[in-house]
Amino acid sequence: MLISGSWSASELSTWRRPARGPHDVCEVGWQDVAIGADGRWELAEERGAHLVNPGRLISPDTMAVHHIRDEDVAGAPFWKEIASSVLRPAGGLAALAAHRAAFEQRFCRPGLTGGAQWVCTWKCALRLWPDLPRF
Repeated sequence: MLISGSWSASELSTWRRPARGPHDVCEVGWQDVAIGADGRWELAEERGAHLVNPGRLISPDTMAVHHIRDEDVAGAPFWKEIASSVLRPAGGLAALAAHRAAFEQRFCRPGLTGGAQWVCTWKCALRLWPDLPRF
C-alpha cells in the first residue's frame, strides 16, 4: 500500500480494570508526518497530547506505568468528546499509524476515524528487521 499526503502517528495510554477487564483511554498523543518538497517524509508541525478522563478511577498499576493520576484527568474531556478532533483533523489525513495498530483500533473505531487507513509500525518493523529479537 502506497500512502501519499499526510498521516498521523498516534499513541494511546490505556489502563485495564481489575480482573483483566476492558481497557480505557487516559491519554492520547500524536505527531503528524508529511511528504516534503524533496519527496521525503518529514515531521509536520502538527502534534499534541491530551489527558483523557476514563470515567472511573485509574488503577495503581496504570499510575505506576504512565504516571497519570486521577487528579490529573479529573477535569479532562472524555475520549468520545475529543477522539474525532484528534483522529480526523480539519486538514484531513491519508492514514493513521500506531505501534501495534490493532490494539489502538479497539478505541479508534471507523466512526471516530472516518474510516482512515492504518499503518502498523510494529508490522513494518517485523518486515524490515526480521532478525531483531524485539520491536
